[in-house]
Amino acid sequence: MSGPDETLHLHPTPSPEEEDSESSALFSAEGFSSVEFINRLFPSESSLSKVDSSISQLRRKINVVDSSIMLAIHQQSARGSQARQELATAMRAVSELTTKVADIKRKAAQSEGMVQEICRDIRKLDNAKKHLTSTITTLRRLAMLVSATDQLETLAEKRSYVDAANLLGAVNELAMHFDNMTSVPRIAELRAKLNGIKAVLRAHALGDFDAMSRLSSSNAEDDAQDVVETAEDAALLARMRGACAVVDALGAQVRAEVVDRLCERELSAYTMAFDGRDVGAPALEKTDRRYAWLLRRLNERARTFDVFPSEWRVPQLLSVAFCKVTAAQLTAALDGAEAAVSVDVLIPALTRTLEFEQELADRFTVDGGGGGERSNDDGLGLDDEEEATSATAIRKRYERERRQRERDALEASGQGRAARGMEGAADAAAKTDFRGLISSCFEPHMGGYVAAEERELCEAVARLVAGEKWHREENSDNSVLTSATQLFLQMKRSLKRCSRMTRGNALFQLHVSFKKVLRRYAEAIWNAAAPKGADAAVASDGAAAAMVAAATTGALSPATTWKVKVEDDMLARVCLVVETADYVASTLYGLAEAVRGFVDEEMAGGVEFEDVEECFVDLKARGATLLVLAVETRLDDALTALGAVSWDQYDEIGDESAYVGEVAAVLRSALPLISSILGEANESYIVDKLFGSFTARWRWAVARCRRVSEAGLQQLLLDTQVVRSNLLSCVTSGASGGKRLVEKEMGRAEAMLKAAAAPAEALEMLLPDATSVERLRVTEMRGGGSGGDGGGSGGGVLRRMAEARAGAAASMAERMKQARAAMTSSSSGGVSGAGKEK
Repeated sequence: MSGPDETLHLHPTPSPEEEDSESSALFSAEGFSSVEFINRLFPSESSLSKVDSSISQLRRKINVVDSSIMLAIHQQSARGSQARQELATAMRAVSELTTKVADIKRKAAQSEGMVQEICRDIRKLDNAKKHLTSTITTLRRLAMLVSATDQLETLAEKRSYVDAANLLGAVNELAMHFDNMTSVPRIAELRAKLNGIKAVLRAHALGDFDAMSRLSSSNAEDDAQDVVETAEDAALLARMRGACAVVDALGAQVRAEVVDRLCERELSAYTMAFDGRDVGAPALEKTDRRYAWLLRRLNERARTFDVFPSEWRVPQLLSVAFCKVTAAQLTAALDGAEAAVSVDVLIPALTRTLEFEQELADRFTVDGGGGGERSNDDGLGLDDEEEATSATAIRKRYERERRQRERDALEASGQGRAARGMEGAADAAAKTDFRGLISSCFEPHMGGYVAAEERELCEAVARLVAGEKWHREENSDNSVLTSATQLFLQMKRSLKRCSRMTRGNALFQLHVSFKKVLRRYAEAIWNAAAPKGADAAVASDGAAAAMVAAATTGALSPATTWKVKVEDDMLARVCLVVETADYVASTLYGLAEAVRGFVDEEMAGGVEFEDVEECFVDLKARGATLLVLAVETRLDDALTALGAVSWDQYDEIGDESAYVGEVAAVLRSALPLISSILGEANESYIVDKLFGSFTARWRWAVARCRRVSEAGLQQLLLDTQVVRSNLLSCVTSGASGGKRLVEKEMGRAEAMLKAAAAPAEALEMLLPDATSVERLRVTEMRGGGSGGDGGGSGGGVLRRMAEARAGAAASMAERMKQARAAMTSSSSGGVSGAGKEK
């Protein structure tokens, strides 16, 4: 065996615990391999010399492990017996606990049964107490009801209404407790007796109210005469105040019966006085007498009506009944008339009716209900300024404030709540709007009034247009005709008058009449401003379209149906028509809103002026077209002169041609006049339209020239440039579209002239997007079918044209300055001249 020095040491000597832990981890590893373990212990042949020592070491470890296992086995066997003993002890404890729990449950069940028995006995006693208490209370109430019924019967026989009213309220409350006991004979008998007593009280009360009608009315108009009141009358009035309390206790149905009989009795005299046999105008002539009858009756019966509680609203209910009867009679009278009632009779009757309805509303309105006064403000500032500060308006305002204070006092005393809690007819009367109760019967017969208003407005149109001065008012910001503003004022006054009388179908039909009147006005001002032949000219395609058609088809001359001659005074009228049409179209929205604010809500959706607005927009467009055609007609002589020149024989280049001066003269005379009247937007629109049309005509007038000589091409190009400069100098800052049109059309004309002067192959460069017609016209200006001789000398022509333009540049610039100065002077003179004319 090897000595101690030959012992195998693979690692530093660990402690026994570390060695055991390491060995356990090594051998218990999942991927343990015995071959790898041995190879790691003996990595070489020289290490095999230490096999014996390694085996001895391993055996010692095995012995140690065996000893540990045996020790653990002995210890486990001892612990198993101990665990069995402890488990037996635990089982005995669980058994004892189970026994105790069962005993507790049994005792709990016994206790619960005892509690239930006690509660059952308590409930029985409690129910017995309740039933006994209820029985005692019911017997007491029954005794009280029997006693009260006997007392009530005695009071009813004596007509002691005050005591009976107080007792009847208590009896009614007691009787309510026996509503579910009607099957009990004694209760049924008692209820029958109580109903009989109520019937007696009702009969006595109605009889006394009928007897009260014999009282004479108080003489309120003569303060010096004392009213003689007998003791019997005073006693009856006092008794009737108590009767009112009894009627209140008997219920709303009896109260309504009393009031209805009173109203019927009071109105019987009215129906006898106005039996409704008159129809048509005679019936309407008595309307004032009808209303005077009610007001007089209310004053005469004031002392009698004071008997009734204020929450009954007897005078108000009588007034409502009167209005219904009157409306029925007037409706029959109007419907039964053989012919339509004259407006002279209808309107005064309707006006008095509206005043009467407002009087009733003011008389009976406390909290804003009952038809308060409706505003007559048209939303457009038409109300007379003195109305707001008139004595009548101030009186009405203070009357409303006084009634509001009365309402607040009623609320504070609690009577207001009682009044709000009233039932039936009185409640409906409190919310009644008196406006329309009678006047609504006039609504189906207002056609004559609407026709009269329309007739008056049509006459105003004729009168206003005939008296129109046709010039802009001094110190005015616009050029609107005075007749337009006056017509709107007339219509608004008409609207205000009608709204005071009705807000139904008649007002709606009035707005239809407004539309007819406005269309007539548009026709009237057009006929007064447009010269003869203006309609045909406006209906044509226009000057530019005629020129383009002639240039395209090769016609000798364009159509002339568009021409219209308009003098300066008529030109100013057309400008005023354009501005007025614009004003009317923009004002129609406010008029529509005003009508919608007055007319009933269910009709407001049908109020519209769109068709009239389109009419005036069309009028504005016709006026603008006429202005353009009028200036185009004046410029047509210059274009005619351009076409009359023998360009094939033209051999001398000078300043601009005479027709160019004619163009400048027309612009200097017409444009300042137009700009002095039209607003900026309309002026820009018309200038754009005019320049767009004229420049197109100029281009095609140039294009229609044939076999133009070299000097002629140069002169045409020079004229075109001068005309373009003149046109651009007239374009206002806001007419950007006009400037673009001038640049486009005149630039196209210059390009065609340059192409005619250039060789044929230069056409594509100068006019890359030329149409077939433009190519043909350029070829005809050269004088050949495909360029010919004109194309061969094109380069020389351009060179000579450039030299000529360079030589004439200074003189042309000077003349353009003079032209601009002359146009500026003419414009200032035109405006001042217009001011002098005003």
